[in-house]
Amino acid sequence: MTNSIHPVMPSSTHDEVAEQRFVIALKTFITAELDPALRRETDAAARSASAENASAATLPQLRRKLASRPLYQNWVSSMRAAQELMWQAAGDCVDRQLPELETVAKAAPNVGSVRTNPDFEVPRYLAASDTHMMPGSYTRIDQPLIFVKVPCSGQGSVALQPRSSGRPDE
Repeated sequence: MTNSIHPVMPSSTHDEVAEQRFVIALKTFITAELDPALRRETDAAARSASAENASAATLPQLRRKLASRPLYQNWVSSMRAAQELMWQAAGDCVDRQLPELETVAKAAPNVGSVRTNPDFEVPRYLAASDTHMMPGSYTRIDQPLIFVKVPCSGQGSVALQPRSSGRPDE
């Protein structure tokens, strides 16, 4: 398996591309349709909260004001679902090819290096959760990152920690 972009870039099957394009379309819909409407509701809630308190509304105050509104609930649920679908689609593509990708990576010549401070400690607020719901977050160093090309963008990619059992929550 070779890829014209990078030799360790996974190749997507027809069905994987279709799934990835669906996820991109869903995220595009959320951004183009839900985000502007939610922005208007958030601005109105901020004005209302400021009028009540004579000061700018804090993020927790705005969340409390918006939490019961259907648009906010739909937006939060849609954003989470789209992010879960993105990582599931990327993970399935990588997991299917992981042994081959590892073989190609081991045989590839070293073209550079990255050094990190060995005394660096990941802040607790980052280590406590998966940033952007990325399995393993950006802070795990026990497994290499694998980059997955987003097929519709022509150039974008996402980093992914290989999953151990194929479950999306690992």
